[in-house]
Amino acid sequence: MKVLLIHHKGAGGGATSSKAIGDAIVGRDWKVKRLAAKKADVTTVERSDADLIAIAGGDGTVSSV
Repeated sequence: MKVLLIHHKGAGGGATSSKAIGDAIVGRDWKVKRLAAKKADVTTVERSDADLIAIAGGDGTVSSV
């Protein structure tokens, strides 16, 4: 499965990195592409060819994506 991980590095005071989240997903034998929340525009997300989109961030990150 291909996963697009959209991550806001400042969420939660920066306590959880995109690497830590990505590593947990890769541990399930899924392929992960990381994308900073600031770069998550509609075109980029649509072109990602992801089976699953995971969003890690606060309410603002989730609502903007």
